[in-house]
Amino acid sequence: MARTIVDVCLGLSVLAGPHWSDPSSAPVALTDPSSVPIGQLRVAAVEQIGPVTADVETLDALRRSVAAFEAAGIDVEWIDSVPGDDRIHEYAVAGFDPTGGATIAALLGSMRTSVDELHPLSRLTYDVAAEHEWTLEGYMETVTGLFALRAEVRRFFDGYDVLLSPVA
Repeated sequence: MARTIVDVCLGLSVLAGPHWSDPSSAPVALTDPSSVPIGQLRVAAVEQIGPVTADVETLDALRRSVAAFEAAGIDVEWIDSVPGDDRIHEYAVAGFDPTGGATIAALLGSMRTSVDELHPLSRLTYDVAAEHEWTLEGYMETVTGLFALRAEVRRFFDGYDVLLSPVA
């Protein structure tokens, strides 16, 4: 992400927080990272989010991160799942392709590739999208569920300050 923690903090200050033009952004203010009492952080760690299992190298990196937190005197609680874990991919697909896979297929056609050549995560996204024949009501139900999930995630972070997890 950056070469120094100072640069990471600068990037975070640009990216984090609510934005007036995005009604879905959470109104969470960014505090000065140097003011965080490190020893008081409430940290959770999870090995998997959603249906895709992380590879060995990613899990090793996660465990090394947990070890670094613990070496700094921070307790890390391993948890089994995060809010919405069972629904997260469906919500991502609804936001990415509510057309039943037609958008993905058209994009692949323009790239002169096929569904069979997709990365497993992309293939899963396509398969989930293709399973849905969205009606307006079904799509709105999913969007409503997504906003409920957003509230669940915010409640989750009432109990934790940091979540360590695999990428994606």
